[in-house]
Amino acid sequence: PPLHTGRALDVSRVGLGAPSDQLRGGPNLSRGPSFKPWPACGGNNAVLTAMFSLIDRPEIDRNEIDRVEIIVPTDPERGAVFRTRPKNALEGKFSLPYGVAAAWLDGTVGVESYEDPTFERVIERGLLDRISITIDPAYVEQAEQRLALDDCNWAAVSVSFRDGSVRTSWA
Repeated sequence: PPLHTGRALDVSRVGLGAPSDQLRGGPNLSRGPSFKPWPACGGNNAVLTAMFSLIDRPEIDRNEIDRVEIIVPTDPERGAVFRTRPKNALEGKFSLPYGVAAAWLDGTVGVESYEDPTFERVIERGLLDRISITIDPAYVEQAEQRLALDDCNWAAVSVSFRDGSVRTSWA
C-alpha cells in the first residue's frame, strides 16, 4: 500500500534492509527491519560494529593500535565484501579491511571515508598491511556471551596495541 494512507507504517517495506533478508530467508529475518549504519556494503556491518565498540571506548587511543585481526565465520571473498585489497575508494566499500582501516584512521566512517582523499591516507599510512582476516567458524565458541539468535553474520575484531596488549570485541 502507499505510504501516505494514514495506516501504520510498515518499515520493512521501505527499503531498510529487511526485504532483502526476506528474499534470501536469512538469519536477520527474525530481527525485523534493519538500518544501514554506514555508507558501505552491508557485509561490513558486523565488523565495523565490533571495531567501533572497541575504539569508541574512552581508554582506547587509536594511535597506539599496532595491528588488527578480523575474525569471521566465512570467507569474505565469496560474498559481497570480496575485496581484501581494494585498489580505490569505491572498492573500499566492498572491503572488510578497508572499512576497519578507515575507522582506525579517523575514528568514524562516513561518506568521506569512501572517497579518494581518505583512501589515499589509508594507503599512505600502510593500515591495510596491518589488518588481517582469519576465517574460523568455531571462533564464536570463545565469545564471553553467545548471541541470542543463531546468527551466521557474527564477527570479531582483535586489536593488538603497541604495548603488547590485545583487546577483542564481538558483534
